[in-house]
Parts: sequence; structure tokens; C-alpha cells
Amino acid sequence: MLFSGASIAQTSNIYANIPVFSLPNLQVLYKSIDIYYNNITNIQANEIKQTSKFRWLSYVPSPSYSPFTGGFTFSMNLSGPLNEVRNNHTTKAKITAIQLTNQAAANDLKNSIYTDYQRIKNSISEHTQRALLDSLNNQAFGLSQKKYNDSELTPSEFLTIMKSTD
Repeated sequence: MLFSGASIAQTSNIYANIPVFSLPNLQVLYKSIDIYYNNITNIQANEIKQTSKFRWLSYVPSPSYSPFTGGFTFSMNLSGPLNEVRNNHTTKAKITAIQLTNQAAANDLKNSIYTDYQRIKNSISEHTQRALLDSLNNQAFGLSQKKYNDSELTPSEFLTIMKSTD
């Protein structure tokens, strides 16, 4: 026998048990990527903020005692506050650069995921359509086999149908 004891009608039921593949929602994936890169951005920005947190202490006027004047004096470098303003702008620029870099990395990853997502979605669709086509061909052949078994088809007609389903 052609299928070692199993009729075509029985083998067509195999496709009824194929699990349907489902992909997660693309927006959920995008949201996960955004959360991941926002967390990385926050961590990197906090590292920069922590390193520049107490820089202002170096610009506090320093008291000193002067034996020549007989009293206390305070000395302050006027470039200190100006350097602090410049450093604040530099820190903000670094944080902005980190944000833009991580946003670009997130967009690159989203584009990559989109192409892979579409490729997988097309593969699943092709697989599903192929399984449906095979199931329909098997059902049609099963009907032909039943007609042959009931002597409604001649052997030559049945052979023609067998060759057309291959």
C-alpha cells in the first residue's frame, strides 16, 4: 500500500494538529526596547552626574590667616565659577549625546527587529498556506481513493489522479 496502512484521509488530519505560530505584538517589542535603552541612558547619565556632583566644592572661597595683616583673609579664584558653568554645559552636552546615541541604537534595533519580524511572519504565512494546500490535496486524493475502492473509478483514472497529486 502507498502509505503503509494509513489512508490519505487519516494523514490529512495531521495538519489539523499543527500548532499555530504566533508572534508577539510588534509594539510590545518596541516598548521593551524603549524601556531597555531608557534604563541604560539613565544609568549612564547618573554616572556622569555622580562624577560631577561635588565639583562646586573646589570653588568655595578658602579662608586663611595672614600674619602680615593680622587677620583672616578669604581668597577665591574668579575663574572657578566660570569653569563650573562651562563644566555644567559640558555635562549636559555629554548627557544629551548619550541620549541621542542610545536613541539611535534603539531605532537601529527596532529596524532590525522589524525586518526579522516581517521575514518570520512571511515564513509562518507560507508554512500555513502550504499546510492548507497539502491538506486539501490529501483530502482530494482521499476522495479519489474512496471512489476507487467503491469501484467508481477505473485503475487508469486512479493512476492519473495519483500522478497529478505528486
